[in-house]
Amino acid sequence: MGVGTSGFHRRSRDVSASGQPRIVRAHGSRLFDDRGRDYIDGISGATCNNLGHGIPEMLSAMHKKAALASFAHRTQFASQPIVDLTREILNLTGAGYREVLYTDSGPAAIKLTLDLVRRHHALNDESDRPMVLTQRPSHQGSGVVAFSIAGRPAHDGSAALGRDSPASWTQRAAPNADQLGPDLDDWQLAFDRVGHGRVAAVLVEPMGSADSGATALSDETLSGLRELCDANGALLVADETLTGLGQVGDWFGHSSSGVTPDLIVMGPGLNAGCSPIGACVVGQNVRPQQLCTGATALGPSSAVTAHAVLRFTKEQNIPERARQMGAFLKRELEALAAPVYYLGEPRGRGLLFTLPVLTGPRLSQAKEICATAINFGLMLRPTGVDRATEAVIVAPPLTIATHEMNLLVDRLRDTLRNLANSMG
Repeated sequence: MGVGTSGFHRRSRDVSASGQPRIVRAHGSRLFDDRGRDYIDGISGATCNNLGHGIPEMLSAMHKKAALASFAHRTQFASQPIVDLTREILNLTGAGYREVLYTDSGPAAIKLTLDLVRRHHALNDESDRPMVLTQRPSHQGSGVVAFSIAGRPAHDGSAALGRDSPASWTQRAAPNADQLGPDLDDWQLAFDRVGHGRVAAVLVEPMGSADSGATALSDETLSGLRELCDANGALLVADETLTGLGQVGDWFGHSSSGVTPDLIVMGPGLNAGCSPIGACVVGQNVRPQQLCTGATALGPSSAVTAHAVLRFTKEQNIPERARQMGAFLKRELEALAAPVYYLGEPRGRGLLFTLPVLTGPRLSQAKEICATAINFGLMLRPTGVDRATEAVIVAPPLTIATHEMNLLVDRLRDTLRNLANSMG
């Protein structure tokens, strides 16, 4: 049985009684608890805090806007910060996109996107397209809708919670036994299985983030999916919630393919974890629609913060920095994993990597690595839905300094050495 991750939060409780560290401050890629211990953030929070902590440009923008007006209802007032943010996002995504719709989370953005897909086909008098194709496994965040489409076995029961939920119109492209992710032939089989005229959309992560263990979708597969969608009247949706904005060494995970998805989903990285946000970038080919995305979907303060994040990312050339630091980290991870018989070759690019657990001496080996790492002052995250995808995520903030990266590598080395000694 592989290690799974759950989006269900623990009940509120006394942190001191739980044994978890109580974080009191953070700076850069380091967190400090109430006992004075420091921790290298090797997972960027939950890959949401992608720029680390304490960036002056972001803090200044947040403070200035909050002092003027923190919130204005979007149905009653216009907001220049939202206009500026939308213009910046559309500049990044390039030609072919019309507008940006905002939500208060990544999973909410997924739900909004599926609503857009459904209504697009209804406006085209094609309501008989009941199927959305997704990958098994994949990760679309937390919540019933996200769980129901993600191909996560532990949450397949979510489909029973409502006949009109997206779960009732989802099929998944499953990989062959000897591969981790589906290739173009697998996607073609999924189209054939459900009927080409019945597919409303294909929803993919250009690079698997959590549950699929940083498995990349090849440029050839993504280009082939674009052709399949075009030939069959389906929309192509790129879920960039955890891979966008420089995380994989490009602005978006699909950038290197040259493909233009019809819809792009963005998540908490847009605000670098400072406030809840999600977004859907809508392509010109998607029928214009009037949708309510919620009264609290995006206030001026959140918009100003997101705009500051994008400016900082562009001015500091964060995608290029992620490529350079990621090349160093990959070499170090390869060297650390090579002598450990239960670890495979690191997967990923930019600053989103996983260390695959091939065949650990005990079940939930990834969890044990992460639990040991925190004792050495390193935060990592176990992931995967089964033995094939069990892995440890290593995804430090994109701003991680060289000395912090060296500390991350040293502490991971100490972690693996300690585990080797404990296993005899």
